[in-house]
Order: sequence, then C-alpha cells, then structure tokens
Amino acid sequence: MTRKIFGRVATARSFVFVIASLAALASQAVSKSYINASGVSDTADCTAITSSTTTLGTGWYVVEGAVTIGSTVTVSGDANLILADGAKLTVNGTSQYAGISVVVDGAVTNSLTIYSQTGGTGQLIANGGSAGAGIGGNNKTSGGTGLGDCGIVTIYGGVITATGSGDAAGIGGGDYYGKGG
Repeated sequence: MTRKIFGRVATARSFVFVIASLAALASQAVSKSYINASGVSDTADCTAITSSTTTLGTGWYVVEGAVTIGSTVTVSGDANLILADGAKLTVNGTSQYAGISVVVDGAVTNSLTIYSQTGGTGQLIANGGSAGAGIGGNNKTSGGTGLGDCGIVTIYGGVITATGSGDAAGIGGGDYYGKGG
C-alpha cells in the first residue's frame, strides 16, 4: 500500500514539474527580426502578444498570426511592438479608454514604438472605446479616466488603422481636451 501511494505522489510531482516547465517555456522571449529606426534589419527578444494581453510594460513584443483583444491594452513604460509579416492585431478599447492606451500619467510619459518586418505587411487595427483614441489618450472628463493626454507614439512600419471614438483622435489625445502625442 505504501508503494502505491508513494508512486502516485511521485507521478503527481513529475506531472506538476512538466506543466510548470511548459509554462516557463511559453512565457520565454522569442528572437524576432524587424526593421529598425535606421531602416536596417535587427533582432529583438520578444514576448508574444495573445488575446489575453492587456498590458505592455517596458520591453519588446511581437504579434504573429491573427490576434483580437476585446479590451484596452495599457502601455506602462517604453514598449516596442513588432508587427510580423502577415500578422493582424485588432484591439477594441473598453468604454472611456483608448484601444491602446499610451498616456501621460503625472510625471510619467509612456511610449509605444511600432516596427514591422521586411515585408511591412503586419497590421494593427486599434479602435477606441467610448471617447477614447484608437492609440493614445483616454476620455479626459471627470466622468472618464482623467488621462486624456497622449504619450509618445512612434511608427516605423506596418499597416496601422487607428479609429478614435467621439471627438478623440485616431492617434493622439482622448475626447474632451486630450492633447496629442
């Protein structure tokens, strides 16, 4: 009886170890090529964007294939996004927020830099939620987030379609006096 229980515990531990190892591999960075600001091919270690991605911190990210995110993606820090050839990222912002929120938050100015691969065919479609920019600021009213001013958005490649809601910019400030980036 003791051997059966020990054998089951050892098997369960092995299973947990395998699952943990697979999860660690899935979150590891992958090396991707892109065209840098000087127009030269370069590589970066990136985290893959998935349909559950809601925050881009300081670092490198890549979108491959078709990915749709049904809520706002918030940039916190200096994020770099590579649109792989043939990829299509669609982001639909939450009410009062930008599709991709890149804002000035007090003394902190967040930034998003977008790159493409050699073919330049990667697509980004960003739709602002009610009164939010496609990429940039949120609704600035007291009923909104108060973070309507756009941070820094730099685009070096890809096919970008950004649509603001209400009087918000496609790329820039949110509705109600948000300032562009």
